[in-house]
Amino acid sequence: MKVSKDENAAPFHTTSMIQMPEGNTISREMLEKIFAESNETKTLIRHLVPKYFSEAKIVTAVSPEKSVPEMKKRTKRE
Repeated sequence: MKVSKDENAAPFHTTSMIQMPEGNTISREMLEKIFAESNETKTLIRHLVPKYFSEAKIVTAVSPEKSVPEMKKRTKRE
């Protein structure tokens, strides 16, 4: 999965939560570095965080974007 330039044309929407072990934090400078690398390489942030913080826990929710049509309900066979 790659980062899309146009969110409206993307087939999926992802939301990630990053949790560091108790007592550890991610500095603002490191977050800015990860965001910049993500923009340059078009790699998702959730794939870059373990590169710098192997102990981080990442949970990601994937949902269809608005551009994906709704599925039609099946008709009942008789």
